[in-house]
Amino acid sequence: MNKFAEFVKMCNVTPVDSLIIDEAIASQFRDFEDAMQYYSAIREGADAIITRNIGDFEAAQIDVYEPQQFLNMLTGQ
Repeated sequence: MNKFAEFVKMCNVTPVDSLIIDEAIASQFRDFEDAMQYYSAIREGADAIITRNIGDFEAAQIDVYEPQQFLNMLTGQ
């Protein structure tokens, strides 16, 4: 099994439907794809988003972490 398949098994893949797209279009996010990810995460009750583009999530109402920052938090570093 490849690494991506292993990763997907550990994750909850959230859906993107027309309601998510409508929310993304009406949002204040500068990047449409980030907006779709955000509203999909919100609908699914996510506590945080992990991204390399923290600046694109200034309007987020949940925590946003860079990958290394999140790993450091998990390991207590």
